[in-house]
Amino acid sequence: MKKSAAKKRCDDTRRSDGTFQGLLLYCMHHYRSACASLACQSFWQLSFFQSPALGMFGDSPLGGAFPLIFLHAASVAVYCAGWRYDDVLMRLAARSWCSHMAGVCMIGGTICQGLALVPGAPASLELMALASMAMGVGAACYVIGMGCVFAQWGPRMVLGVVSVAQFVAVLALLVLAFLPLEVEMSVLILAAAGAWGFFMRTARKFPKGRLLEWGVPNSLATPKKLVVTCIAQGVALGAMSVFGASAVHQGEALAVTAVAFALGMLLVAVTAGAMRMDFNHLLYQVTFPLMGLGFLVSTFAPGNTLVATFIFMVAHCYAYIVIVCINAYFSRCLKCSPTWIVSLTTCSMAAGQAVSIALLSILAGLAFWGMTIVPLSATMAFLAPTAALWLFNSKNPASGWGAISPVRQRETDEEVLFAKIASDYRLTTRETEITEFLARGRNKRVISQELGLSEETVKTHMGNVYRKLGIHSQQELIDLVEAERDTRDR
Repeated sequence: MKKSAAKKRCDDTRRSDGTFQGLLLYCMHHYRSACASLACQSFWQLSFFQSPALGMFGDSPLGGAFPLIFLHAASVAVYCAGWRYDDVLMRLAARSWCSHMAGVCMIGGTICQGLALVPGAPASLELMALASMAMGVGAACYVIGMGCVFAQWGPRMVLGVVSVAQFVAVLALLVLAFLPLEVEMSVLILAAAGAWGFFMRTARKFPKGRLLEWGVPNSLATPKKLVVTCIAQGVALGAMSVFGASAVHQGEALAVTAVAFALGMLLVAVTAGAMRMDFNHLLYQVTFPLMGLGFLVSTFAPGNTLVATFIFMVAHCYAYIVIVCINAYFSRCLKCSPTWIVSLTTCSMAAGQAVSIALLSILAGLAFWGMTIVPLSATMAFLAPTAALWLFNSKNPASGWGAISPVRQRETDEEVLFAKIASDYRLTTRETEITEFLARGRNKRVISQELGLSEETVKTHMGNVYRKLGIHSQQELIDLVEAERDTRDR
């Protein structure tokens, strides 16, 4: 019994020590299933949805670009449905056959793609299109489902889980780059099965109704600033994919992507702690300037297109992690539907990416200003995030990036602040209430009268709060809350 209590105190201390390394250790210890699921899914999705997929399918009789068109189209269709009809989608997900169907789509579609690569195997356009669409549907359903899980954890824990998963995924990508094509497909089939199997194990830890009914129906307005930011990110990503196509050979695309994503995750580790995990500042003051750096390299060192593409990929990984954490912030702290916010941000990025690629193709065909496709795409990759910098505001988290009206914002500022603290430090509802009273300078006797609890019960809750926050006095708690408020308002 004493050993168990000591271990629990050690775990809590490690969780609340405030360092990014401590957060990673805590997530690896307490969220193993979620980390394994996300690692498998990230590995699988990076292999099919990003530029390395072109190299993977390049040896197939159907060509490289064909599967990707149906992959993206099917996944975007699911996200559009989640954005417009999140409540309907959650009612469907409540049926057991529907929840398992997404896993069948991921695994079955990957198997069909693998069979098409077997020498002498019959492969038709219809089968490849159907398999690709199944994979797109399965991938979108997985992301939405994991978003519902993230709503239970909040942005801080999500950052740790996603970072661990990305690290494992890029290591797997590096290994995959040296395997024969047939072995690659076998590994990816196992990855799809692992992603869904570990996800189901993670989801079973929560009541099904709680996962599916969180934030439904959605009460927030559209976060216009975040939508425009995601569109700008999509435009830059589309320009990067066109730019990178001329810089990265198919054989080296997998390794370049793996190393770039590893560096992106390392950059998150360095900056997240330094900026107190303020995802608003991380998005606008790190991600977009990093994209601008890629543009500068392509402009002043035109012979180093590979270096510029590498920097764009690092920025893309960084943006992906930050956007996932912002989605978790919306779901957990602003109490919106995770299906709605995940689908909205993803649709916005997909729309920006599609517009970017289409526009670049048109301009290149018209020989716009006599420029080739490389400087055109680099210029667009610079202009889109630069324009989005105008949307930066320290009030973005409190205002929900424009989703909360100014009148309502004044009423909910403190509520959102304490919801974030509760999410970051895993406080219970009662502990959160007591934290609010303590932050206002109330003593144990006043709190017991206000909440109708005995002073001994309040004392017990206070002890739990202090232990989780890693503090020892009420003044330290007040200082911590003030520091969180300053971070929000700066």
